[in-house]
Order: sequence, then C-alpha cells, then structure tokens
Amino acid sequence: MAILQERCGPCVSYFDTWSFFALRVVESSTFKGWHDNCCNYQCLNNIQISISKRCKKPYCVILRRSIQMMNQTTTKIGIKTKLGYAIGQMADSASFNLYYCFFLYFLTDFTGMKPALAGMISLIAILWDAVTDPIIGYISDNLKSKYGRRRPMILTGAVPYGISVFLLFNNIDLGGSAQFFYFLAVALLFWTSFTTYDIPYFSLGAELSDDFNERTSIRAWSSVFMYMASMLASALPPILLAKIQESGYSSDSAWNCIGILFMAITIIAGMVCWNFTRGREYKIDWSKAKKTAKENFFVNYISTFKLKPMKWLLLSIFSIALVAAVVSNTSIYMMAHVLGFSPEKQSLTFILSTLINLAWIPAVNFLSQKYDKKYAYAGALGVSATTALIVVTMGYDMYTSIVSNYALYVVFMIVSSFGTCAFWTLYFAMTYDLCEVDEFINGMRKEGTMSALTSFFQKLGAAALLTGMLLTQGGYDASLAAQTMEAKHMIFNIFNIVPLIGVIIGILAILKYPMTKKRFYALLEALKLKREGKKYSTDGFEELL
Repeated sequence: MAILQERCGPCVSYFDTWSFFALRVVESSTFKGWHDNCCNYQCLNNIQISISKRCKKPYCVILRRSIQMMNQTTTKIGIKTKLGYAIGQMADSASFNLYYCFFLYFLTDFTGMKPALAGMISLIAILWDAVTDPIIGYISDNLKSKYGRRRPMILTGAVPYGISVFLLFNNIDLGGSAQFFYFLAVALLFWTSFTTYDIPYFSLGAELSDDFNERTSIRAWSSVFMYMASMLASALPPILLAKIQESGYSSDSAWNCIGILFMAITIIAGMVCWNFTRGREYKIDWSKAKKTAKENFFVNYISTFKLKPMKWLLLSIFSIALVAAVVSNTSIYMMAHVLGFSPEKQSLTFILSTLINLAWIPAVNFLSQKYDKKYAYAGALGVSATTALIVVTMGYDMYTSIVSNYALYVVFMIVSSFGTCAFWTLYFAMTYDLCEVDEFINGMRKEGTMSALTSFFQKLGAAALLTGMLLTQGGYDASLAAQTMEAKHMIFNIFNIVPLIGVIIGILAILKYPMTKKRFYALLEALKLKREGKKYSTDGFEELL
C-alpha cells in the first residue's frame, strides 16, 4: 500500500490554493499514521491522487473533497441560476401542454369543427413550427447582440407566445371556412412565437455548463417545472370549465379565462428566466469565430446532422415524440369515452400523472449519473414498453374491466410514466453533450443549430400521426352522447399500439448512440487543447467521430 512518501512541492501548493485545511492534512504526521491503515494515497509530481471513496474519517473526507475541487475543470452553476432557468421551463411547457392536451378537443367539442379539419390545423401548424426551427436556430447562433445570443430572443418570444395562447382558445363565431382560417392563423402565430422562445431557451441550457452530470442536473431541475406546468395545463382546464359553467357563464367565457391565465404564466415565467440567467451566456469572440455567411445555412445543418451520435439520437427523439404526442392527444378521449371518467376524475388523473413523473425525476437523475444517460434512458423506456405490451396483450375488454378499479389504473400509470420522465429529462441533456462534438469536428459552437435539429425531429414526430383523421376513420362523433364501440376501440388502439411500436424503435436507436461519460470527458480534454492550438489526441472518443 502506497502512502505519502515525500513532500511534493507542486501538490502542496495546489492543495493550498483550494483548501488551507487540506494542506494541514497533508503535512500532518497524524494523517500519515492512520491513513496507512485505511486508504491508498499517492502524491506524485504530476498531481495524480487516489483516495478510497469509502473512507469516512474526517481528514480523508475533507481531503477527498479538496481533490475533487482541484480536478474540477468543467463549469458548475449555482442554485439561483438553476432555479431561474428551470422556471423558464414553465413558460415553455405550460402553453405547449395546453395545446397538446386540449386544442384538438376544444376545436371538435366546443367550436363544432370536424375532427379531420381540426387535425389538419394542428398538423399544418406543427409542421410550420418544425420548418421555422432551423431558421430560429441559425439566427440564435449568429445573433451579435451586446446582451448575448439567447436571452434577447427569449424575451422577444415570450410575450407574443403568451398572447397567442389566449387567442388560440378564443371561440370567435365566424362560421364555415373563416373559422378554419382564423384558428389556422392563430396556431401559426402560436408555434412561431413558441419556437422563438423555445430554441434559444434550450440553447442557453447547453451554455450554462459543460459538465456531463451538471447538464443532467440542470435538466432535472427544469423537468420539475415542466411537470408542474404539465399538471396545470392538463388538470386545471377541466376544473375551471366545470366551476365557471356552474357559476352561470358559458363555455366560451371559461376558455377565455383559461387563455388569460396561461398567457400570464407564459410571459411572467419567461421574464424570470431572462433575468436570473443574466451574464451566464457563453461569450463568443466573433473576431476569431468561424465565419458563417448566409450561403452556409444548409451546410451548417447538414454538417451537424452528419455527426454519428446525432443520427441515432434524432431517430430516438422522433419515435418517442410520436408516442408522447399520441398519448397527449388521445388521453382525454380515452378517459372521457373509453373509461368513462368524470371531469373531476380526469383532473385527478392528470394531477396524479404529473406527481408520478415528478417522483421519478430523482431516480432518473441518479441512474443517469451512475450508469450513463443512454442506459438510464433505454432502461426506463423498456419498463414503459413492457407495460404497453401487457395492455395490448390484454385487449380492450380485459383492460377496461381491470382498470375499472381505479387503483389498478394508477398502478399502470406509475409504471408506464417511468419512460416518459426519462425521455423529457434526458434527451435535452444528451443533446447538450453533442455540442462539443459539433465544435470539435465543425469548428464552432452551434447550440442553436443543435437545439433546432432535435426540436425539428421532436415536432416531426409529434405531427407524424394524424390523430384527428384516425378518430374520424374510427367513427368518432363529438355530437354523440356515447361513442360507438368502433370509435372506442380506435381510441384504445391509438392510445396503446402506436406508443408500443414507437418506444421499441426509440430504445433500439438510443442503444446505438455512442456518447458516454468517459468518452465525453476525453473529448472535452482534447477540445481544450485544440482551442489552445496545442497537440491533441482522439484516444478514448473515436466512436464519437
């Protein structure tokens, strides 16, 4: 067993920089006496130090923490910044989830629009949003404002995003094609404003830290507020609709109140994020940065898309986003028409779903740091896929009979939510980790490009299945007090079979994704040397190239 054999000048000086007490520990004869019996400690001239992680003696604990600080080369951020950034997720997710949970339902059941037309509005708007993603990403990467590249756009997007959600749930009686084009125009405004906020917001998350685990932590904090926003968006509208209508007001007035509430949440949360992240953006020296002219717009995206890890991540994102959109769009139909839940029970279910996802976040964060993000992601989705397979195997009759016991329905919901939580928590963090791969290969930090690409595929997945058209094909008719069995079976199949297929594809894709913590830090070290114009090696991360 090796112990401290001689006084190493560089090590002592390095310790003293970080911890006066740690220096005293190194010099202490007491330290030498007992440490020989409990730890393996080496002090070499190149400052390579190994200490047992299991030793709980005070000196060893303090010294170990000092060494961790010495070796910290990546960026950590404070709680205030994490909290401020996470609150910004409320602005992003509250109106987003309101749209996915209720817009189709609002159009078919409150404005009287045919499901196929309502689905077409949603499809066109989301595809438009996907088209604008690359444009906003490019603008965000190349914005030369004295206030930074991201925060000015966050502020610019938050206000119209909030206003548009109010207009979106405002039932103006125009009649015929005018009604269709009104909601189409507002939906286009909604998604354009969303993208203007969303892409710079997620790009900023990659700039806050370049630490592999810290990025997961940032996303875990954000996920808490994402699920809080989801709970508000999914559970609150049915309650407000019922209460306002009981007070003698129309459903149109109730939806107006809901729109005003979510407008306020979106604008206020966006401004909080803008303020709390002040000064945290990555500083670009434009005099040294790679020139990016307009003719390089497509080249930038093609070069980023060609990154080996990016292709597999995008395929997984597309597949799981399709699943998330299908579940969000059909959950209200499933509860109302297949399971026969009352509005109060629907709200309770949405609340429980959110609380369950919140409860899963610490587990996802722990597993991702212990076993790497991709394995935590794949494992959690595997649990959800198994649950979906069981439901599909049961079939409509057996499943509806079993979950007539609400407690058993909640059990299914707990297990299936594990994969959902892992997806929304980790895919952003995995995207952040590829920013350094992009810089290493293509020569410039393009967080906006990276966020736009993943966002494009996420929204492409969300728009890939026309739920409204499938409902029409299944015979769904909003005017009927009770839906036909054909319509109920179609709702059941949309809610279960399509998600099962999508999750399986997503798992297979992410298992091919080559980024790991070990490879990331090897890349980071080489990238640091490359930035300084020094010699570097690709040993340890060849699989990323």
